[in-house]
Order: sequence, then structure tokens, then C-alpha cells
Amino acid sequence: MNIGTGIQSTNLDIVRALEDILVKKARFTKVEGMRPDHSFIWCSDNMKLKGLGWKQSHSLVEGLRETYESYKVVFGSYCI
Repeated sequence: MNIGTGIQSTNLDIVRALEDILVKKARFTKVEGMRPDHSFIWCSDNMKLKGLGWKQSHSLVEGLRETYESYKVVFGSYCI
């Protein structure tokens, strides 16, 4: 289950982290005119779970890396 770190990240932060994990440059187009309900910045609120004793076990990059590695096992070379 993906809970989130509670640490703010931009979409570009995620792209750069994935580039590092895949050792491959992403090709993308930056969209200037986004819809009003869309955001360039994402952050989960995990305070209620922390109040119940939950503790984070992975950083965002660790979670992305682990997810990528598990997809490689299932999809092999089609994963990239």
C-alpha cells in the first residue's frame, strides 16, 4: 500500500528520480496551461496514520526503485 512520505515533491522531482533509477533521460513536454484543479506539487498527508503508530519504511526514491525492480521481474525488458 502506498501511504506517502509526507514530504513535498514536484512532478519534476519524480521525473529526475526515475531518470536516475532507469539511467535514462525522460522525454517530456512541459505543459504551461494546466487545469485549475491540477498541481505541479504533490504531498501526501500521513499524520493520522502516524498518530496510530505507523512509521514510514521507505523514502520516495526507495519506493520508486523497489517498484521498478518488481516490475522488471514481471515484465522484463518491456519495463523500460
